[in-house]
Amino acid sequence: MVYNVNITQITNNSSQDYNAQVSGFGDVVWEHEYAAGDIDLNYYTFLEERQIAFDTVNETNPDISNLGNTAFELEFSPGDRDIVYYDFLSSETTVVADSTSNELNPQLSDDYVVYESEYAANDFDVYLYDIANDTTVEVANSTESEYNPQIAGNYLTYETELSADDTDIYRYDITNGQTIAIAFETNRETNAKVSQSGHVVYEFEYALGDTDINFYDETSGQTITLADSTYDELNPQIAGEYVTWEAWDGNDYEIYRYDNITGQTTQITDNNLNDRNAQVSEQGFVVYEQEFGSTDMDVYLYAGTENIELGTSTYNELNPQIEGNYVSWEAWDGSDYEIYSAEIVDV
Repeated sequence: MVYNVNITQITNNSSQDYNAQVSGFGDVVWEHEYAAGDIDLNYYTFLEERQIAFDTVNETNPDISNLGNTAFELEFSPGDRDIVYYDFLSSETTVVADSTSNELNPQLSDDYVVYESEYAANDFDVYLYDIANDTTVEVANSTESEYNPQIAGNYLTYETELSADDTDIYRYDITNGQTIAIAFETNRETNAKVSQSGHVVYEFEYALGDTDINFYDETSGQTITLADSTYDELNPQIAGEYVTWEAWDGNDYEIYRYDNITGQTTQITDNNLNDRNAQVSEQGFVVYEQEFGSTDMDVYLYAGTENIELGTSTYNELNPQIEGNYVSWEAWDGSDYEIYSAEIVDV
């Protein structure tokens, strides 16, 4: 199948716009630097731009659900960040967590918000907020640090730091409240991501300078290794039955994609440039950054069997995100960063 893209420049101003996130319907949320110490959140939908968070403090780190709802951090004061939820249809905001400590890193599905809560300086816990019922449950609250929660559907995953050299991976099932250990070797297992089906992909540090990619299959209950060269394979991402990552080949980083249905791995890039920060959709589309020069990062889309240019100016295009048939990224225009989006269409 052959694909094309329809590209839209969402912002065009003299302020910094960055950290865009895109929904499955093409809605985009991003950070807008209104002034020093005052970052707001703007939202684009149906050719309309609106402000969704515009207090005189920083509102940052937004995440957007498939349906277009948003969760973000609000800096109440130094050392005290709260979690806020924005409902797209009602345009109403709800404070999800507002203790006197930090609540950080909100991740959002259509029904839940998961986040980190700072119990003490070296003790972060993981909490889950049920949007419909306006209730919060503790997912992980040991005396160790649990952090980096990720959510998809009714599953979430997180890391537990047993020591500086030993981090394990756990997965929590929202439906039955059960937690299972996904990876618990004495090595570092980190950077876990989860799919709506309950699959988990993560990094496994085999040795210093040699990190591999492992995949836990919810259907079989087995863990397999997707990439285990003597170099680093990093930054795994998952959506549906597709996994993507970047791998060092001895000269530069290349992008790979694994199809869990067929068991096939496809090398998406093969060049003398660094290809990094790949993201994948449930349809198997992949977006990534390509380092054309020291100050010239471009954004590409892999769709079907083609690598399609999305942003290839002589400046930096960064932070590609994808959901369904929609992509977002930020681009330097010579003065500041602007936000772009693209719709992937059949030809």
